[in-house]
Amino acid sequence: MNKIITQLKFNLFLYILCNRLQMGHRFWMLPFAVFIWPLLQASMMFMGWKQGGFELVDVQNRLMGYPLYLMAIGIGVGLIANEVEKRTLEVSFTLPGGAARIWINKLIAASFLIIVAEFILAFCTWIFFTGITSGIIIRVFQGAIFYLVLAMTAGAFFKNSLIAGIVTCFVLFINSYFTNRSWSPVFNPLTINNLSTGDLMQLIIRNHFIIVLAIFVMALLTFLRIEQREALLRH
Repeated sequence: MNKIITQLKFNLFLYILCNRLQMGHRFWMLPFAVFIWPLLQASMMFMGWKQGGFELVDVQNRLMGYPLYLMAIGIGVGLIANEVEKRTLEVSFTLPGGAARIWINKLIAASFLIIVAEFILAFCTWIFFTGITSGIIIRVFQGAIFYLVLAMTAGAFFKNSLIAGIVTCFVLFINSYFTNRSWSPVFNPLTINNLSTGDLMQLIIRNHFIIVLAIFVMALLTFLRIEQREALLRH
């Protein structure tokens, strides 16, 4: 039991250190920045720019998804690209366990920030706007991890955080027009009204399978790219 507690403490310290090195000493403030989004939505309702309030179909992307996806992109683009730009990437190749192990821990550390931010958005949505379901929470988190890994992959291949951010945001913009497609990371089954419950469940399961597989493939490509030391260090 003591070994488990010691390991948990070490992992917690490691993830805090990863986020601190990546985003600075005030990294813990980043999840609270998503407060701006529900405040903006509430202001739109107060000013009369949003008629009729929000419904359950609005929760997944409009109220929770898009701010979380943008936050994930902002974190992901810097995981590798910042190391290349600052020319500190060479250090990772000297550490035991391989360079991929470092970015796996960075991804896990970033995921904890996303979880905190999603909890904040879910709480604000439930308190101020409308109800929420566990399925929505799972799909939003899945989408956020997709864009986190996609941004990291783009950063590894373009070796520039700005270009990686533009490319990933463009992908998000295109995907926002396909919320009713099961292959989309922002797939929202509540936008489909003409299917039976069984058919809709099949689309949801298919979406989970496709997106999880895409995340795995992108992460694998990224780690393979990381191992190409000369290509990453060459400008």
